[in-house]
Amino acid sequence: MREEDEPKTAFVSDFGHYQWRVAPFGLTSLPAYFSRLMTNVLRRFVGRFVVVYLDDILVFSRTKEDHKGHLRQVLHELQRHNLFLHPLPTEAIFTRWHLDFIGRLPKTFGTGNQWILVAVESLTRWSVVRAMQEATQANVAKFIYEEIVCPYGAPVQILTDRGANFRSKVVEAYLKLLPTAQRFTSSYHPRTNSVAEHWNRTFQEILVKLTSGAVTRWDRFIHQANTALRMRTSRITGMSPFEILYGVKPRIPGLAQAPILFDPVNEDDTMRARVQQLEKLGRDREAVVLRTEAAKKQMARYYNWRVTTDPLKPGDYVLLTNETKTKGQYRHIGPFRVLERRLFDTYQIAEPDGTPLPTLVHRDRMKRAQVDGVAEGYWYHPTREELSELRGA
Repeated sequence: MREEDEPKTAFVSDFGHYQWRVAPFGLTSLPAYFSRLMTNVLRRFVGRFVVVYLDDILVFSRTKEDHKGHLRQVLHELQRHNLFLHPLPTEAIFTRWHLDFIGRLPKTFGTGNQWILVAVESLTRWSVVRAMQEATQANVAKFIYEEIVCPYGAPVQILTDRGANFRSKVVEAYLKLLPTAQRFTSSYHPRTNSVAEHWNRTFQEILVKLTSGAVTRWDRFIHQANTALRMRTSRITGMSPFEILYGVKPRIPGLAQAPILFDPVNEDDTMRARVQQLEKLGRDREAVVLRTEAAKKQMARYYNWRVTTDPLKPGDYVLLTNETKTKGQYRHIGPFRVLERRLFDTYQIAEPDGTPLPTLVHRDRMKRAQVDGVAEGYWYHPTREELSELRGA
């Protein structure tokens, strides 16, 4: 948060007067207004069992029964001031997918595969994988058609990194036909596609254990690893992707389970049970959305608490992290000159000759460079491949 904006977040508590030094990503004046309004409306409860944190009302209690009573008091007070809760709309499944490549991996024996293309559905975390010899634009388009569109329908949006294979004319043209919007991560900021990044990490850990050192046969085990993740219960949602998708718990191979009895039943009873199951599935998906959003906010609070911001201003010089660093190369590329600060702590920067980079770069991937006067060239000149990647070619 800019220093001159900190007084705008000032608030009064039983413990004194405070102002925020760091605000969650993208928040502007609306949360500050909400915070003031809620502090006034819930004044009798603030400090006792209520904390108003920007755009959140936090209710804390010693016991479950106390918590129920506190929630009733808060909701009653909101209703008394004509403030009503509006349930969040449940995101439709299969509308948003996160795509990412894993590789380059050791070439597999006989098939020559070196890459794994991964797609993770946003709401359910249902995943699809395919081993590939090359990470080409044609393979990306074919994967989207065969593994996403045919089984699950055309998505509304997909999120990818800025690799040339995802930003190709072939993929762009195909997505326009569907039509599907394509969104890209911020340059040098993989957390933007955190769903795929977190999934990839767990998937690779499982795959390593399944291969047991057979590094040239990993493509034989990718579907086993994928199945394990589909049936794995999430700590956040309390359900597995399989259960969120189908509404029933998966039958785990090899585990003793109660036998299924095929006794004749009344057709109306069967239909009624199925309707109840679908209604429960809808409620479960709504709960998944709420738990996921709560987890995101918790992670954002932790990030804001531990990260100290050092905002840049136009004219500052910075060095970029060399994400493709190999032995013998420097850790940073540059210097680059800051042109403008944008939303979500991203920046528009330019090369030493003044040519702006077409993509925004996140603050996490830059460090200040001490330049006397004006930089006329690179301290470390990147290779042709690195420079083309920076320019978004």
